[in-house]
Amino acid sequence: MSVLRQRRSPIPLYWVDNLNSGEDYNDVRPAVQVGILDFMLFSDHPELIAKQDEFIDEACAAVYQLSQEEKIRLQCEAREDYYRRQRTIQNDMDRKLRTIENQNVMIEKQNAVIKDQNKIIKGLEEKTVLLQEEVESLKKLLSEHLM
Repeated sequence: MSVLRQRRSPIPLYWVDNLNSGEDYNDVRPAVQVGILDFMLFSDHPELIAKQDEFIDEACAAVYQLSQEEKIRLQCEAREDYYRRQRTIQNDMDRKLRTIENQNVMIEKQNAVIKDQNKIIKGLEEKTVLLQEEVESLKKLLSEHLM
């Protein structure tokens, strides 16, 4: 595929560097597929048919050469795919772990707030009990005084 990278064209070949070896699948950008066929795929759209030129010939030769080592290439791709998937899984797990850690920090803060609020509530309940006792005491005094 180095032939394609060397081609000087007004049309940038964005797909060549879409996903490099070892990168995370989550980083894949949309791509365009170019097929080299020996038949007309869209006979009603002749503008989609590439004209034969030296660059097409070089690209075909490069594809042919690479496909000669198909078995080795497939093994390499499978290994790279395995490592890429493992990295993707690890990155997902790391993200989830960070989320859990952030949630734990939030929970600790909320627990501290709840603990403070419980102290306030307990203090208010104690004051309520004292005030109720005082009200009862005052009612008793008032009833004794009015009698």
